Amino acid sequence: MLNGTPIFTTRMMLRCYTAIAMLTLIAGCSKTTSSTAATAAPPTQVAARVNRQELTVHEINTLLPALNLRSQENTEQASQKILEQIINQTLAQQKALGWQLDQNADVVRQLETTRRGILAQAWADRVLQDLMPPPESEQRRFYDTHPEWFAQRNLYQLQDLWADIQPEDQASWQTWLKQNPNYERVMAKLKSQQIRYATTPILIGSEHLSAAEQAQLANASQGQRVQLERSPARNNGLQLWWLIDAQSQPIRWEQAQPLIENKLMQQQRQERLLQEINALRKQADIQYVGAFASANQRPQP
Repeated sequence: MLNGTPIFTTRMMLRCYTAIAMLTLIAGCSKTTSSTAATAAPPTQVAARVNRQELTVHEINTLLPALNLRSQENTEQASQKILEQIINQTLAQQKALGWQLDQNADVVRQLETTRRGILAQAWADRVLQDLMPPPESEQRRFYDTHPEWFAQRNLYQLQDLWADIQPEDQASWQTWLKQNPNYERVMAKLKSQQIRYATTPILIGSEHLSAAEQAQLANASQGQRVQLERSPARNNGLQLWWLIDAQSQPIRWEQAQPLIENKLMQQQRQERLLQEINALRKQADIQYVGAFASANQRPQP
């Protein structure tokens, strides 16, 4: 990502899931063919022909990884199902081409957007292909420098309370809450005033908390209301938290190492892509036009 904006909007796994979802929609009107005939057929890269258009085994295998199958039997069944879905999609595609829908302006734009995303992802894959995991010494250093996430990790049990307090009443409620931080008293007032509310128990590890939140929870006692620096689940009303319990649940190095390696690899990927895309931007002739012309006056990301 660049400054919070995704560079690449299309991911390989997302494309597989999207393709399967589209195929499944069409598959509802199909009739499954017998798998016995397919088993008896000699090995070939062609899986089927639809009005003389060949569908290959490679097309099926491209979609299979998204299903995360674990057995050969499941793979064979899924391959047959995917083939039926590809057949249905191919029939629809052929009809669309017969209607010249590929020349429709909206369709052309969507095809170009998809093509751009696929090529951008292919470029990213090529750029990152030689990226290696960081050495164990660097991973261990990350573990040692974040004891609050690992060796000294805490698990907090919180009580989340959302109350449907109107904006004009929130100031008075905040004043009342400072003098009445007790959970039971807050609940009693909500019920007496027939105010809608919802409660949700939350378990959260210290690795998911900011430094300020960790400090606040570390100094809080059980049953005390805390003010966490996170966005409320709902935009309206009041969102309140109480600390119910805190337990020490450290993560050993052996458990943390795969997580740390993945996290550092993600950081390396982002840094590499940021470096490469910035180099491309410096070499490119980028001209903003119309309403976007003012962007030239701002420094490039």
